[in-house]
Amino acid sequence: MTPQIVYVTVTVTPLTQPTPSSTINLITTNPTPIPSLTPSTSSEEISNPDDEAFLTIVADNNIVKRIDSLAVYGCDITEAGKINQLIISNKKPNNSTLLKARSYLISATTYCQAPEKAARDQSQTNEDLGKFSVQIKEYTNGVHTRSYVLDRVLASVDTIGTFNTAAFSGNGDNSVPFTISQTGLKTIEMEYGGQHNFGVKLGGEIIANEIGSYSGVEYKTLPAGKYVLYVTASGPWTIKIS
Repeated sequence: MTPQIVYVTVTVTPLTQPTPSSTINLITTNPTPIPSLTPSTSSEEISNPDDEAFLTIVADNNIVKRIDSLAVYGCDITEAGKINQLIISNKKPNNSTLLKARSYLISATTYCQAPEKAARDQSQTNEDLGKFSVQIKEYTNGVHTRSYVLDRVLASVDTIGTFNTAAFSGNGDNSVPFTISQTGLKTIEMEYGGQHNFGVKLGGEIIANEIGSYSGVEYKTLPAGKYVLYVTASGPWTIKIS
């Protein structure tokens, strides 16, 4: 029996795409990047904890003014020793300029610790305090951001040598810088215990030029400002200005 062949016809109808009822436009935007959080910019000197610790000791203990008092109002061996120990017993700063500043502070306290009163040279105390001031200002010029504690130290430096009554003493030639805060007539009392020449120059004027021991008073009107007292001597002397 021969099999039958059946033919089947298939009609394919294409599907029609539906018409969208609305068009959605996708808008791409570049989001604003979130800024990264970074530490505030500051100088490496100020951020160093040892530097800040040193400045804090100086500011919190009023060290500059206390040493200035040794130079201006008279040497106190006990007070000088306390200040000296306070500085050397605390941590050293890391910055090289601050290390120099620290060494001048320590040195400034040593002159008033001399066992013999005649050897206690206040003018040297004042001179080293001035060198400390120079180092602090040099350090400040090198930092990018000044901290609060550094501003406090700078404020104390700016008051060095200001006074109403002051006494300076030494044992030989010296130059003593100081500041007059108010214009007015000043009384200048001078005493000298040497055997040779004693000369004092202030504001470009010679106010003493004596041979041998001397005790005298001069009166001079001084405008507010910075001065240097130049002393020529071969023995102990004291000068008071009020």
